[in-house]
Amino acid sequence: MKKPPLVSLIIPNYNKAAYILETLKSVQNQSFTDWEVIVVDDNSEDDSIEIVDKILYEDDRFSLFINKSGVKGGSVCRNIGLKKAAGKFVVFLDSDDLLSSDCLKKRVLIMESNKALDFAVFPMQNFYNNIGDSSFIWNNFEGDHLKRFLKHELPWQTMMPIWNKTSLERLNGFNELFPRLQDVEFHTRALLLSDMNYLAFSG
Repeated sequence: MKKPPLVSLIIPNYNKAAYILETLKSVQNQSFTDWEVIVVDDNSEDDSIEIVDKILYEDDRFSLFINKSGVKGGSVCRNIGLKKAAGKFVVFLDSDDLLSSDCLKKRVLIMESNKALDFAVFPMQNFYNNIGDSSFIWNNFEGDHLKRFLKHELPWQTMMPIWNKTSLERLNGFNELFPRLQDVEFHTRALLLSDMNYLAFSG
C-alpha cells in the first residue's frame, strides 16, 4: 500500500488554463517532496483539463477530479478535495497562485515543531502579471485577528495558512452557501473557536 503524503494541496479550478500549469509546476519544483496535489475542476470550458491531464502522466502525485454537474463554486471544490486528501497537513491554493521553492519545507517544519498547532499562517507576496511587478507583501498580522476579519480588514487569505487536516474536519470545511467571501467566513468561523491554536509568522 502506498504511504500517504504528509501534505495535501487542494486546488479548485475554473477556466484558468492560462495559469494553472505554472501553479502546478511551482508545486512540482518544491524542495520538500512529500506531497500530493488534488485539482478539482469546476466544469471548466477552456483547456484546463487537458493541461492538468498532461502533468498527471508525468507525476503520480497529481490527481484530477472533475465536477460535471454544473459550476458549483470554490467552496464545493475545496470540500471535495478535502474529502479526498490523504495528507496530515493541508494547503489550499487557487489555480493562479505560485509557491516559492522552499514554501512547503518552511511550513511543514513549523507544524512538525509545534505539534499542538491547528494551523500556521505565513506571508504572501502579491504580483499582477509577473513575479516582482508588485512590492506588496501580505504580512501584517498585528492586532486582534478575529476583530479584523469581522471588520473586513483581512489579516490573511486562503493560501497563506497550512492546516492540520483534523482541524479542517472539525470545522466541516467551507460553507458551500457562500458564493463569495467564503474564505472570510471560513477563517472567521475558525477564530471564533476559543481553543483554535495557531501562529502567524510575519517574516
